[in-house]
Amino acid sequence: QQSVNELIASKLHEILDWKNYVPYNVKMIDIGGSIYPCSLSLLFTSAELEFVSAHQLLSNYKIPNTVSSYEAVNRRAMELGMDEEEVRSQLEYTILTDFLLTNTDRHLNNFGFLYHPVKHKLAAMAPIFDTGISLFYNSEMIPSGQNLLEIAVSSFCKREVDMLRYVEHMDLFCMDLLEDFPQEAGEMFEKYTDMPVERAEAISHTIGQKLEYLRAFRQGKKIWKRKMYW
Repeated sequence: QQSVNELIASKLHEILDWKNYVPYNVKMIDIGGSIYPCSLSLLFTSAELEFVSAHQLLSNYKIPNTVSSYEAVNRRAMELGMDEEEVRSQLEYTILTDFLLTNTDRHLNNFGFLYHPVKHKLAAMAPIFDTGISLFYNSEMIPSGQNLLEIAVSSFCKREVDMLRYVEHMDLFCMDLLEDFPQEAGEMFEKYTDMPVERAEAISHTIGQKLEYLRAFRQGKKIWKRKMYW
């Protein structure tokens, strides 16, 4: 499922017309007589540009007690030549789309920057990559409803919904473009995996529910304090 998750994430970014992401394709290969989907992507580094993770960026940076690690990444990137709007826009977009896909593994080595070693400066945000650990790939039971607001993640916060506190720009993409996306995700599972239809439909349903939660968030509801609203 992780390979297909990458394809689904690519489809999401394509629909939203977000340019800075790694497009994944799926190729079916024979492993020990069984056919499995594997994800393939082009390199996003080169002889001129290398990847520097957010973890590396902060490795020799003492974060003040009053500053979050999220804010520290932004400050450090700007010190090394990055444009503040570019950094914040991509990080906030990533938080929003990871929420939709229930990506629980956006730790500090799973996003970062492209670094120009000759010029000794950051050149750009690295494209969004590695969204395989998402969409309940290792969960037997698929949560729904309010349980979708209690998901643990490895990132700036311990709980997925709390990541939304860092999002200040609500207009990074048009949510109306995603009306058919939950169904498309389910269809990809049915096409590339032997996942039971019921499970594919349940995962598809969670994407639809996450969309509704994001709509509530965009309306100003602090959904991390869900007891106030539900």
